[in-house]
Amino acid sequence: MKLLKKIFKKLFSIFITILNSFKAAHPYNYISLRNSSYSLLDLLNLDKSYKKMQKNHYSVHKRMIEQINNKKNKKILEVACGTGWNVKLFQDRGFDYYGLDISDTALAVAILKHPEYRYFNLDITDTFIFKDDTFDVVYNSAMLEHIGFYKEAINEMVRIAKNEVYIIFFEGLSFEKQNSIKFIPYTKKDITGKKKNIFGRKVILQNHIHNEKKGWYWNHYSRKQIVDLMNKMGYQYKILDNTNTDFINKESVLIIKK
Repeated sequence: MKLLKKIFKKLFSIFITILNSFKAAHPYNYISLRNSSYSLLDLLNLDKSYKKMQKNHYSVHKRMIEQINNKKNKKILEVACGTGWNVKLFQDRGFDYYGLDISDTALAVAILKHPEYRYFNLDITDTFIFKDDTFDVVYNSAMLEHIGFYKEAINEMVRIAKNEVYIIFFEGLSFEKQNSIKFIPYTKKDITGKKKNIFGRKVILQNHIHNEKKGWYWNHYSRKQIVDLMNKMGYQYKILDNTNTDFINKESVLIIKK
């Protein structure tokens, strides 16, 4: 019995040493590991929040996806796919769908709803794993408004797309000269994991590149700044809004062709 106690104490000591080493080397992953339990109710509430967002812009999603040539383009990557509310729209048009999102909880819901497709739990900064022109089309919405590196994100989506990139700005593009960029830091409870966040590991793993602080953005982009970027990069593009497209309300849609 004494021998078993000694062995148990030794093993427990080794476990604590390993855990402390992991905690020191990867503090954010440690927090995520410690607070990774989500209930079915949590996931249902998360899905409801994504449904509400998609419902507000459903007609734009539907009409834009209908405009994608499904004969020329088959392989579609939706960046920031959330819980998969657009999957059915792509499915109805026969696309080979792939979803990407930094939120593990959102992807868990998408996989439960549409297990027949493939998903990547990645940040847009992690898409270096894909070769150039991996997907025929890259489709994105509701991401650039919440990150601090829109230029790099757009360029990366263009890199991995073979033919076209569709980016929907829900708030539309303003006619101001400069972008409106607002950073909202996470609280200490968010970062330490004392407060459960329904978006999962996204809270602690998101990399804003130019800002080491943990938090999120609420951005409203300037048409001038987007146009300047397109011209600087030499991209072929067009911008759709309510001045030239009847089914668009306040949104703006940037389409980049390669």
